[in-house]
Amino acid sequence: MKIFSELYMIFQSHRSARSKKLLLTLLSYFLIVLLIPMIVGSIAYSRSVGFISHEVQSTKMQMLHQASRAIDTQLLELQRLALQTATNYYILDFLSSGSFSDEDTIFKATHVIREIATLKNANNFIEDIFVYSKNMDVVINANSVYHTDFFFSNSYTYQDMPYEGWLNRLSDQVNYNTYWAAERVQVDGIASHNIITYVQSIPIAERYSPYGCVVILINEDNLLSPFEEIAADGAAIILNSENRIVAEGKNGYAYYPKFSE
Repeated sequence: MKIFSELYMIFQSHRSARSKKLLLTLLSYFLIVLLIPMIVGSIAYSRSVGFISHEVQSTKMQMLHQASRAIDTQLLELQRLALQTATNYYILDFLSSGSFSDEDTIFKATHVIREIATLKNANNFIEDIFVYSKNMDVVINANSVYHTDFFFSNSYTYQDMPYEGWLNRLSDQVNYNTYWAAERVQVDGIASHNIITYVQSIPIAERYSPYGCVVILINEDNLLSPFEEIAADGAAIILNSENRIVAEGKNGYAYYPKFSE
């Protein structure tokens, strides 16, 4: 402000055209001195912001690729587990039985329970694994053998799917490497959380009338947790080969509603 006061005093004391010209020249130099640092600073700031944004984006893309590879590895392991189960001798022998009432079939079930327990304990990514028998209308897992209605009502109750719908999807469809989208499921009649259901018909080569199927249950959080930090301000969505949602984090529907139709 002091320099403006001095310039004003010059202007008042010297009113000639030459003085005015000198005053304008001084003002021009003063403005240039002020503007140059501002322009240089703005350019530097803009470039810095662009560089930081690029680095953040690049880091997030690297994290996304790493998370995707980790999930792909887990899903390949899941498919390998389903293949092991679907080709297991004891499980195939049990499913080929006609009735669960005879002692021979009950004895076979004890072998199947041990086999399933071994397979389940080898993979901590899954929540549970069980085998459904169409002929006997039973489900067998690492703990015991259950009638399907009891299992659905007491072990895994799909809140938006009736028992008949759940059973039809297991018995009346040929499932090959099939994922059901995450659904709210009540576990053991207590807590509820989102579960992804993977289904593989048995025998694998049977395309028309399978004996049953192997079902693997996955907690949706296990799939989405690697993406939580990356998608903190967006949405994490996992799609199947048909572009149908298998799992979605917060805001998933808001970002991609067309996949939910």
